[in-house]
Amino acid sequence: MLESFSNHEQFYEERASRKEDFAVGLAFVFPEMIFLFILTDPYPQNAHSNPTLKFLHENFYVLPVVCLIVNLLIVFAFTQKRVRIAREALEGTLVDIEPRYEKGILTKVHPEDVNIGKPILLNFDGERARGDILFLKGARVAKVEKEEYTWTMPVDNPRDDGYGIREVSGTSTRTVTTLSHEGITYVGGDFGAQKEDTLDALVEFFSSNDRETRVRCMKTLVVYPGADEEA
Repeated sequence: MLESFSNHEQFYEERASRKEDFAVGLAFVFPEMIFLFILTDPYPQNAHSNPTLKFLHENFYVLPVVCLIVNLLIVFAFTQKRVRIAREALEGTLVDIEPRYEKGILTKVHPEDVNIGKPILLNFDGERARGDILFLKGARVAKVEKEEYTWTMPVDNPRDDGYGIREVSGTSTRTVTTLSHEGITYVGGDFGAQKEDTLDALVEFFSSNDRETRVRCMKTLVVYPGADEEA
């Protein structure tokens, strides 16, 4: 049912990439250099009784390269398994699984990733827990509303005697969509659909009461225009 929406190829291409690993290694260079500077710089060059500190002081300009190389070796060692699995999956080592959600829909994964992410519930008549991923197929858009709400947030407040905190507030508009699916009313955010449309979507379950079920739209897969749009 969801096989055509599986993004396992993109998922494993991202996991096989070393770009993020390189960025992590690079990000640690700056704080490491600050630490080494504090450790070695307060002393004149000839005043180091510790030969290691003296060597670091005299060769400080090469330390960024050394730190980056060491960081990358550590990061690569910790991510070696992830990259190996991703490369094997891209070469075709895949098994079919019941749909799961991990940065997208997965219906094919590497044998070592069969429990990755969260299961996508296709039948959910029983108990549902906050955070469950539900697949709504053929849900009808009963209502789409624009709702204005007020928000507040703390910000720094510079003062003569230092810094304080003050609150700023404002108003914004959000979209609230009401769906009807198998006799249950679902209320969520923006599904990219209009009233009377029919859609297939993945939603994250939040809460439920006698009147409605609150969800968050994870991904709208297909929107079938309603009668008004077709006309």
